[in-house]
Amino acid sequence: VPPIEGANGWHAADAAFEWQPHFSGQRAVVRQVFERDGERVFVYIAYYAGERGAKGLVNSGNLLVAPDDARWREIARGRTAVTFNNETLKPRTATIGGAAGRFDVLWWYWVDGRLTASDAVAKALQALARLQGGRGDAAAVFLFTQPSERKDSGALLARFAAEMDAPIAQALRGARDGTAR
Repeated sequence: VPPIEGANGWHAADAAFEWQPHFSGQRAVVRQVFERDGERVFVYIAYYAGERGAKGLVNSGNLLVAPDDARWREIARGRTAVTFNNETLKPRTATIGGAAGRFDVLWWYWVDGRLTASDAVAKALQALARLQGGRGDAAAVFLFTQPSERKDSGALLARFAAEMDAPIAQALRGARDGTAR
């Protein structure tokens, strides 16, 4: 998966990832941080190239926080509406907390160019893509920020999703189509 390029004033920055989702089996991972006007958003993408079975995108082991993780716990969860790639999407939201801080998280699935926040729909889209002769490439896209940085972190994540939709979608399409730079 090629690096995601900045857009709309967002530029890549250096920052350590204190937390990341507990996903495994992916072929590639993107970890990038973007900043603009003192705001910071972390992007984590787990990319699955035609995976099937227990190590695929949707499986019982892929979680925001592992059950045995002593450092982090999921404090809250929900859904919100965002615009991504000219679609209204209702991604999952969560707050992750631990000794190193708290993170507000927004996440969804990308399956062969289509978006969903549903495990069942993601699996169905992968199966449909394979039936149509494709590989069923898919990704879990996570955006997160520390609420201590902004009082409106949920609004910040929704705004970032809308403003960075084209570069994120381009990186995912590049990985799928083999046009990664």
